[in-house]
Amino acid sequence: MGQDPKRAEKRADAILTANFARLRAELMSFSFRGCRKVALLGQPGAGKSTLLDLLTDRGCEPRPVIGPRTDAADWSRRPDAPLILRCREYAFVDAPGYDTLAHPVDAFLQAFPFEAFDRLVLVLGGKIHEADDRLWQALKQQALASRTLVARGFAESLDEAERSEVGAELSRRFDGQAVLFSNRERFGLEQVKRFVGIA
Repeated sequence: MGQDPKRAEKRADAILTANFARLRAELMSFSFRGCRKVALLGQPGAGKSTLLDLLTDRGCEPRPVIGPRTDAADWSRRPDAPLILRCREYAFVDAPGYDTLAHPVDAFLQAFPFEAFDRLVLVLGGKIHEADDRLWQALKQQALASRTLVARGFAESLDEAERSEVGAELSRRFDGQAVLFSNRERFGLEQVKRFVGIA
């Protein structure tokens, strides 16, 4: 006999909410006092984990999970999922991709501890989705826009004119807090590093 889908969904929601609460508690704990706290947020497959690995010169402990799957970080199944990655005096959170069945954007809006972070990097993989706009609006309402950088990846797929056009659109849409980057070609990473405080 299979598990009741509604029951499984409720359990996953409960685990995700509990992990968000545990994240808040861990960030406030003594072991992370004095650390600069940075969260990378975005849709699955946007390039968050690879970006984090490059920003830290592969120095996070544990390293972000990078692979062919776009949902490598799943906080809805494991109550003991690793939430915080350490790198020198930084505490990074490579959040699971939002706007999925396992990680709905509403769960993030209701329970993710955005205010506990010194810096938030909203990573876009290309097209801007409604969930990205909703998250941005929530950050603005919480007066967190100045702590947030919108970083649009996969910019190597754009020619120079498109980069200029997309950059201007992002800057307008996200109050000037936007950068284009490429994990593959390594451009734009220095701007993200400066925003985070690494460079």
